[in-house]
Amino acid sequence: MDHIQFKVRCRAIILHKGKLLTVSHKGSNGTIYALPGGHLELGENPVEGTIREIKEELDINPQIGRLLYVHIYNPLDGTIPSIEFFYEVMNGHEFYCIDNTCATHAYELEDIKWMEFDEKLNLLPQKICEDFKNGHLLESDIRYI
Repeated sequence: MDHIQFKVRCRAIILHKGKLLTVSHKGSNGTIYALPGGHLELGENPVEGTIREIKEELDINPQIGRLLYVHIYNPLDGTIPSIEFFYEVMNGHEFYCIDNTCATHAYELEDIKWMEFDEKLNLLPQKICEDFKNGHLLESDIRYI
């Protein structure tokens, strides 16, 4: 029997004053942005993982709200497929003047950027970028993308 692998990730949707907090990870040369977060640890639930990852990367404790998106990524290049859970963060104002220099995993990030809805930024997954630009990011139903 083959051993099937996949990654489980959790990410945060952090908004403040109409802007969305995005990050660029090391190795992406600042060209690809994502929402802050990362991999779940064994036995961890997605909410716990989101809190831990945000604290590690940004050194702020997020107040987790609703689950907004579930993203299933099935790459065609043979890399490991993944599922990502995207949660609303309720205390976005605490992240606005962020200084993550004390964060334990700050070294993983190349850039932290507040994205404006009319800005051209390579944010993945694309559906979340589109929903942000169209004002649909916080719709009440969970979206599966």
